Amino acid sequence: MCEDLLVGDDSGKVYYYSVEWPDFAPGCMTMLAKLDAHSQNICGLAWSPDGTQFVTGGNDNRALLFDPSILLHADAEGHVSTHVPDPVADTFDDSIFSTSQLPTPPSSPQRYRSASRRRSSNLNRGPVRSTQSLGLETPPPSPSRRGRVDSRSPTTDPLSSRGNPHSGPPQNASVLRNRLVDPAIPAQAGVHVHSFYHAAAVKAIAFAPWQPNLLATGGGSNDRQIHFFHTGSGALLALINVFSQVTSLV
Repeated sequence: MCEDLLVGDDSGKVYYYSVEWPDFAPGCMTMLAKLDAHSQNICGLAWSPDGTQFVTGGNDNRALLFDPSILLHADAEGHVSTHVPDPVADTFDDSIFSTSQLPTPPSSPQRYRSASRRRSSNLNRGPVRSTQSLGLETPPPSPSRRGRVDSRSPTTDPLSSRGNPHSGPPQNASVLRNRLVDPAIPAQAGVHVHSFYHAAAVKAIAFAPWQPNLLATGGGSNDRQIHFFHTGSGALLALINVFSQVTSLV
């Protein structure tokens, strides 16, 4: 299986990953893009219902709309994205994109995953043997990898430790985290489709479930409004004054 993951940090950067976890093989995280999005820390992230867009909110009073297909366009042209075990600088010319040339995102409910699928096919290192052919009742243990626990009981559920107040991430989890935010990897700047300005930090972001191109954002204590935008054109549709900071929208 494969999913897309967004991570924002306190310096205003956004990391776009593809997370893959095969049934009988080690999982993998692939960095698809590193974005130099905001000048201050990231306060909110939200995907559109159809997965064709996402919005970032920052403490710099802006919300930025991104189209993943633009971010992945460099890979379609033959550029190499960065894998976690061996990070390599992305080569991406952001001057070839302009807001005026971008069409309205399609209404298809299909997530843009062609690039992730291409990477998934490259991860197959050979035929996967089933547990029956090995004579085992449980899947064989995964080989040792950087950022992974060397051995783990097949019956151990990582989610079962949530109720344990003394439980925490594995000791070697910091190795993976530090590799993902390697400052040597250059970030893309100015690749957003639209920029929505507010009078305070943008913490609340939500797309309308019935209309993927309808976006609502909420500003902090100096803004105190709910903003409605059309993502296709970037037009401001309406403002609602709620006389208090907006911290969440659904």
